[in-house]
Amino acid sequence: MKKNSIVLLLVALMTATMATAAASAAIPVEITKVEVNGFDLASMSGYEDVNRGEEIEVEVYLHALGDIDNGEIEVSIDGYRYKAYEHELVTDYQRFKMNNDSNRKFTFQLEVPVKMDKDSFDLRVQITGRTGDVLEELFPIGVSGLDEEDAIVIKEFSVSPSTVVEAGRPLSFKVKVKNYGDDDLDDISVKVAIPALGIADDEYLDELNADETETFEELLLRIPQCVDPGTYTVEATVMFDEYQVTKQTMTITVLEGDVCGGTADEDDKKPTSKTVVTVPESQEVVMGTTGGVYPVMISNLGSTAKTYTLTASGIDAWGTVRFDPAAVVVVQPESVKTVYMYVAAKEDAQAGAQVFKLTVESEEESKQVVLTANVGEGDTASYDSLRRGLEIGLIILVVILIILGLIIGFNKIRGDRGDYDEESQTYY
Repeated sequence: MKKNSIVLLLVALMTATMATAAASAAIPVEITKVEVNGFDLASMSGYEDVNRGEEIEVEVYLHALGDIDNGEIEVSIDGYRYKAYEHELVTDYQRFKMNNDSNRKFTFQLEVPVKMDKDSFDLRVQITGRTGDVLEELFPIGVSGLDEEDAIVIKEFSVSPSTVVEAGRPLSFKVKVKNYGDDDLDDISVKVAIPALGIADDEYLDELNADETETFEELLLRIPQCVDPGTYTVEATVMFDEYQVTKQTMTITVLEGDVCGGTADEDDKKPTSKTVVTVPESQEVVMGTTGGVYPVMISNLGSTAKTYTLTASGIDAWGTVRFDPAAVVVVQPESVKTVYMYVAAKEDAQAGAQVFKLTVESEEESKQVVLTANVGEGDTASYDSLRRGLEIGLIILVVILIILGLIIGFNKIRGDRGDYDEESQTYY
């Protein structure tokens, strides 16, 4: 039994050895040298170092041990987590033919992804033949960070609430940056600007560590009221390490606004609207509290009572809203009614300026107001914010009532000269 077992074991070993030799011989070629950017990997001590974002040239030298009619060489960087999505960056291949005992050089172009980890990876050279047999060799390479002048990359540049805005409205921009270099960088500044309109806003950061990401979210631009409608370019500029700069751009579309600060004759000031909506542009909204309050004053300058419906959009993602006494109110002719809009931030809301839209709508008219909630962290009650909002609302209400009294008195003086059609300042 022992003798038979030994014989069987020897037969199995010989069979495996012959199969391996046959598989190796199935592709009659050998790799004689592999170079990356001119450096012979086989002769390097350790491995070749490449940088994130670098385009590398890989040269593979082959010697044919027989005729090859349908060969294929594939060169790839293994271990990249997003290889399935950026396969064209880290992989290149060629088909080839070679005669027996000939030599040939093949050149491939790869790009080291910016998002690749700073670590060691394998450069895989794989050769296949007609039958699918494979000959491959692995060569270690090291990946380092981006060069210092290109280290900071803008990962995201976005605008809220929309890329389409009316003149006189505000826009909120977000810029997310990451340091893909090897070193910590100092004095980071981010500026968002519309050069054609001469407006800009900026933020600063003392330091951005290597492989760290930072988001700038309090970049606000208000479009001037009387600009020409059209498409404008918005630039995000990041300055770092004293002299280094990176930029990204987007376009916005500006529509004509309803309010303009220019002068006009009295006849040109007659309004087409008989509704005035007055509301504070922004309020403080502290997370974990009842939030901030916006007193919304609706002035009905018409001759009949009107029913108004109030809605708020763009809040659901970060907060809640309610109206007091109700979201639907009736305003008598030549009268003012105040509706208090309470805006509260969710516990997981992101701190910073949040832009949303208030719509006040009747059967004849629809007014839209772009507002800002300055969401902040804290556990104090919103009594102070509520009190400030009510004080502001009371002052504005008194002013509106005085203006309304003057308008009504003026209408009586005019007598039979026609219905009131004098313009009031409408706030959006």
